[in-house]
Amino acid sequence: LIPYLNVGKYTGIDPNHWLIDEGIQREVGFDMVRIKQPRFYASDSTSPLSTEDRYDFALAQSIFSHCGPDLVQSWLRDVSAHLMEKGALVATFLIAEQDCQTNGWVYPGCVYYTLDTMRIFAQEAGLRFLPLEWKHPRQTWALFMKPGFDTSWFEDRTLSWNTYLEFGPKP
Repeated sequence: LIPYLNVGKYTGIDPNHWLIDEGIQREVGFDMVRIKQPRFYASDSTSPLSTEDRYDFALAQSIFSHCGPDLVQSWLRDVSAHLMEKGALVATFLIAEQDCQTNGWVYPGCVYYTLDTMRIFAQEAGLRFLPLEWKHPRQTWALFMKPGFDTSWFEDRTLSWNTYLEFGPKP
């Protein structure tokens, strides 16, 4: 996402510093980091963020698939505190008929949750939960929304960038 954002408008957090380094070296490139000036933190929580850090959108790609229930709940609560009132988190997780019972980070292994459990975790963090019909090789995408997030523009349509441009909220 870094190439598409304005300068200084990206913050990345990953518990493994080596993954940040690998992502820069193999995916984004050092020039893009120099030009776009993202902030990266090696942390297993949002603790490096200041109380003033607020975001319209957050993305958690393949984070919850490695988090025990304690960490999913913590991440949702902490990300919710850093989202604008009309903000949302888009995240992936793995679905199963039974929930993970192991706390903490599970890496490189994976963990699974039911849709009902993820909905409960979202509600506990003050977020609404909506599974998305977006393609992913293995995981399920979901939208975790603050109360002010407007869903009217995609309630009867597929949530996509094109839908947003055609029907989304106008400034």
